[in-house]
Amino acid sequence: MGCLTAPFRLLGFAVLVVLLLLGWLYRDRLISMAEAAWREGTGKPAVAAETGTPSAEALASADRKVASLAGGADSVVLTASEAASLFRRGLEPYARDIFDSMSVRLDENRVGVSATIRTERLPAGVLGPFASAVREREPISADGPIRVVEPGRGEWEVRRLQFRDIPLPRDAVPRLLGRAMGDTGRRAVPLVIPEGVARVRVRPNGVTLYRSVP
Repeated sequence: MGCLTAPFRLLGFAVLVVLLLLGWLYRDRLISMAEAAWREGTGKPAVAAETGTPSAEALASADRKVASLAGGADSVVLTASEAASLFRRGLEPYARDIFDSMSVRLDENRVGVSATIRTERLPAGVLGPFASAVREREPISADGPIRVVEPGRGEWEVRRLQFRDIPLPRDAVPRLLGRAMGDTGRRAVPLVIPEGVARVRVRPNGVTLYRSVP
C-alpha cells in the first residue's frame, strides 16, 4: 500500500513546492490582495489613490513649494501631478529619453509609474530572446518606494514591474533594471532629489517632502 501512495505523496509535495515558490515570487501582489480583502472585510474605506502627469505648470508649482522649505517651512505636500513632474525631472537623461506618456500613481509608501517605453532605445541584449517579439513602443508599469540616500540624491526601489500585461517576478526586477541602466550592480533607479529635502513620505492623496535640519 505504501508503494502505491508514494507517487501521490511525491506529487503533492511537488505541488506544494510550486505553490510556495509562486507565493514568494509574487508576494507583493498577494500582500496587496490581502490588504484589499482586509479593508473590505472590516469595512474600512480605502483612500483613493491620486494619479498625475508631468507638466511645465505642475513642475513650476512644485519648485515653488520646494523653495518654501528653504524659507522655513517644515514640510510641503505635493499633488500627484507635481510629484510626477519632479519625478520625471529627477530621472537620469537616459531614463527620461526612453519613456513616453508617463503618469504617476500615488499609493501608501510607494509610487507607481505607467508609461510607454521606446524599446529601440534600450541597450542591446536587455530584452534577450524577446527582442524580436516586441514593438517599437510597449506599455510598462512599475511601483516601489522612494527614499533619500543623501542630500540631493535619492532612489526609487522598483518592487513590481509589469511589461504589457505580464507581471515579472520580483526577484528578476533588479537584474533587469541593472542591465537596462548599464550597471548590473545597481538595484534601484537613481533620482535627483531637490536640495534641502531630508525625507519623502508618499500617501495616496499626496507626497510630503520634509525639510533638512542643519
